[in-house]
Amino acid sequence: MNKKYSSFPPIAIIAYSDYYNVPAPKVWGDYWLKKNLLNEFKRLGYPVDISKPKILLHLFGEPAKNIPSDTHNIIWIHSHPDWITRDILRKYQKIYCISKHFTQKIISMGFDAELLMVPTNMKPLHIKKTHDIVFVGNKKKNKARRIISDIQDTQYNMKIWGWGWKGL
Repeated sequence: MNKKYSSFPPIAIIAYSDYYNVPAPKVWGDYWLKKNLLNEFKRLGYPVDISKPKILLHLFGEPAKNIPSDTHNIIWIHSHPDWITRDILRKYQKIYCISKHFTQKIISMGFDAELLMVPTNMKPLHIKKTHDIVFVGNKKKNKARRIISDIQDTQYNMKIWGWGWKGL
């Protein structure tokens, strides 16, 4: 029996990729997470309304400009935990984080928080393995990420996918 969600309060989702067009939003992981979540809400018949939501889900990549006070605000911290402050967390009624360690830090700051890992759309690719190590992620601030610098002289066949790596 399918549950009917049409009478539930409408939800909107905001993400870091909403604010930037350079590079194109599609290079940011939260763009795809938001797109897949919205598609799933719609598929289930759950109301999605960006103009008058009752629930706001913030996929935290950076602080949002204006968080409404008349919505039930949820934050899902998946990036930039170093930017999280008490003032930011006070704007939310529910806090999720993809890091067990950082979830504990939020709790020690006096907030209720739960671990919630990043999901997948469950459509795996079945391809032959061609690399020993892969890294999927965009460059940061015109330089290689430390993890890449640390393993660049590896004996393994390594491949990097993401925006901005050309020439680094």
